[in-house]
Amino acid sequence: MAGKMRFLAVFAVLVVCIPGINAQTPRELNLGMRQSGNISAGGEEWFSVRTAQAGLLAVETSGDTDTYLEAYDSARSFIDEDDDSGSGLNARLEIFAEAGRTYLFRVSGFDATGGPYSILASLETVPADTDRNTERSRAVSLSAGQSVPVYFRSPSESRWYRCTVTEANMMFTAYTRGSLDTMMAFYNERGVLIDNDDDSGEGLNARLSMESGFGTVYIEVKTYGGIQGRSTLFLDLREIPRPDQYEPDDTMAQAKDIRVGERQERNFTNTVFRLIAGIL
Repeated sequence: MAGKMRFLAVFAVLVVCIPGINAQTPRELNLGMRQSGNISAGGEEWFSVRTAQAGLLAVETSGDTDTYLEAYDSARSFIDEDDDSGSGLNARLEIFAEAGRTYLFRVSGFDATGGPYSILASLETVPADTDRNTERSRAVSLSAGQSVPVYFRSPSESRWYRCTVTEANMMFTAYTRGSLDTMMAFYNERGVLIDNDDDSGEGLNARLSMESGFGTVYIEVKTYGGIQGRSTLFLDLREIPRPDQYEPDDTMAQAKDIRVGERQERNFTNTVFRLIAGIL
């Protein structure tokens, strides 16, 4: 009996010391109710969220502390992680949750830092995936001026859209908004890559532009690292900026004077759009 007790004691010590496994009881985090916490330097805090219905479960922190979030199922099997997808240095995670399940979230300070923070969980109903537009042949047709939510339901999947713009001398732009780190690519009707982008939009969002009037453009949207969650895709069409009175001013040697307090209207123009058109 004494030998068995010594074995159990050693096993308990090992469990506590294994990274990612913590003996503390998670605090219950109710949907829509913000809670406050304070992470000690090098410490961590655990929360549990119970979902009565299926949907997109979002957990995010707020405050001045640089937080790091990890998501686990009830058996503490790892699901996903995030550092700075929230506001400022805050973490934000979105995972697809099933009805009647409990999910665990581990909060720590990035690089073993600590400090006060608050945490909030919310659940969004997700529409059925009727389009199944995970390949170019199933691209969803959109028009310039439209915006649509984009759900990445499985790891490393792409979502495809297409837009036909016949107006010439216009600039067609596609961009995403949201907390996900998105990537985007344009293709022509033959499937030839036109251009791609990672972080040219706001924050970690993607943004691409090209001259219009060259037929149908296929738009592939995916996430960096294949993470799941929701973003929003916007399509925009506007006149191509024309060279202003200060051109050329593209290099240091071509810089034009501006006085303190003076306001100048300048346009960003780029011949790259016409070069892109050549491969369409």
